Amino acid sequence: MATIQHLVATNKIKDEWQKINANFDALNAENNGWRIYNDVTELGLTPGSETMEQIATKMADKSMLIFQKHASNTSTAYPAALGILVVTKISTYRIAFEFFSRTSGRPTKWIGYFDSSQSPNFTGWSQDALEYETGTFTPELRFGGATTGITYSSRYGRYTRIGNVVFWEIDMVLTSKGSAPGDATVAGLPYTSNASRPIADAVGSISGFTLPSGTTGVVFRVFNNSNTIDVIRTGNALASVATATSDHFSDNSVIRASGKYTI
Repeated sequence: MATIQHLVATNKIKDEWQKINANFDALNAENNGWRIYNDVTELGLTPGSETMEQIATKMADKSMLIFQKHASNTSTAYPAALGILVVTKISTYRIAFEFFSRTSGRPTKWIGYFDSSQSPNFTGWSQDALEYETGTFTPELRFGGATTGITYSSRYGRYTRIGNVVFWEIDMVLTSKGSAPGDATVAGLPYTSNASRPIADAVGSISGFTLPSGTTGVVFRVFNNSNTIDVIRTGNALASVATATSDHFSDNSVIRASGKYTI
């Protein structure tokens, strides 16, 4: 009797396995043989210590990983603290990496590539060079970081982003320079400049502007890790950086400038 029960149980298990295999085969057929992973733990990896090289080698051929990275995942292999990783593996020689996040409220995409026949296998991350965006912003003149009493008859800012380069232009007509003292800056650029890139100078003009002794002109400068434009005085008698101040502006100053910087 026990033997018959054992055989019945064994046959039931075999039937269930056949159903599971049939469902798996049907799923594979529906997805043309592709397998989808939803977490790095499905690859036998521990979140927080995984690398892109490990992910690439652990994934099966003809598979995809769609994984949400949280701030609690402390792995330094990602280009940002938060985002979505998408990995597409054709074979060990053809593995594409994409990472989607946001910077200053705007979408950002990084790409990478893994090829086991190359050294290094993984290219590392770079922002998608084809990323393109254009828009407007509102430039804001500040003296010592303040805007007290500054008014305009018009002001306008426009930008175009191509990859990691931002082109900008501003046009500002004052009706009052206000009462705030201090160095002159223009705030409102849409992206923060790269912390390790060279300082970016721009061209432009200011009318209704008093040139003090030793000053022959002005330039507009975007410093590293900044989203503001500094107004810099130039001249042979000046130090390398001499910022224009509220004293040099008038109530009818007009500022027009354009330039570019990297992010």
